[in-house]
Amino acid sequence: MKHRALVLLAALLAGAWTVNSSAAEPALAQWKAGTNYQLLAAPQPTSAPAGKVEVSEVFWYGCGHCYALDPALENWKAGKPAFIEFVRIPVIWGPMHRQHAKLFYTLQALRRPDLHSKVFDAIHQQGLQLAAREEVNARAEQLAFLSSQGVSEKEFNAAYDSMTVAANVLRAEDLTRKYAIATVPILIVNGKIFHQRERSGRHAAAAGVDQRSRRQREEELAQLEHAERLRPATPRPGAFRTAFRRGHSGGVDLARPRRADAQRRKAGREFPQHRRPNA
Repeated sequence: MKHRALVLLAALLAGAWTVNSSAAEPALAQWKAGTNYQLLAAPQPTSAPAGKVEVSEVFWYGCGHCYALDPALENWKAGKPAFIEFVRIPVIWGPMHRQHAKLFYTLQALRRPDLHSKVFDAIHQQGLQLAAREEVNARAEQLAFLSSQGVSEKEFNAAYDSMTVAANVLRAEDLTRKYAIATVPILIVNGKIFHQRERSGRHAAAAGVDQRSRRQREEELAQLEHAERLRPATPRPGAFRTAFRRGHSGGVDLARPRRADAQRRKAGREFPQHRRPNA
């Protein structure tokens, strides 16, 4: 159980000592899509702002591998590069996963991220399921647990029944389907690349997610720069009127014949007109 979690952790740990590790460079140069990471067939948009790269962990509270990975993942978050936006996506395959996903988003709505690891401990150390066959029983068990952690019933109900939590659960279920998640934990870089297992050695894998994140950021910045160059300049006042007068033929002044005609009429020199011949 811990082996797979440590392999994923190696792909996450991104401190300077790993990114700059001389042991990592030769292995990273040999990384290949399909072997060291997977390119998603259907990339998904992320919520990361421009210039940022989103790294997502797809997890389940009932997963032993996810539990083994979580402490080191929390340590990594404290020192991750500033351009990485880290988010968690609870997988939803069935009713129990949906109940755990709702618990996760309830913690977010309560602004109690400190309880995330305690939920893991409650399930894997204390033997609590925090889920049940009936929704009402699952809710009661989760309320009892959060009450023991200082959350009032009023606070719990307000968060648990909120539209925000409901929307987040629907989005997690949608992403589970769109990403075609078949196992957890999985790390997704910028909605395009996912890491599931690693065979390139600890140091190479340790820089893996950061390396891919840096490359994704470079690509995003290059696309933004290219789009900026292609964006048409804001026309100055009167530019359209000037362009219309000059026409589209490279500077021909369409008003010039009219001005010349007016000048001739003023001078009494009318243009000769074609008249009907006398019978």
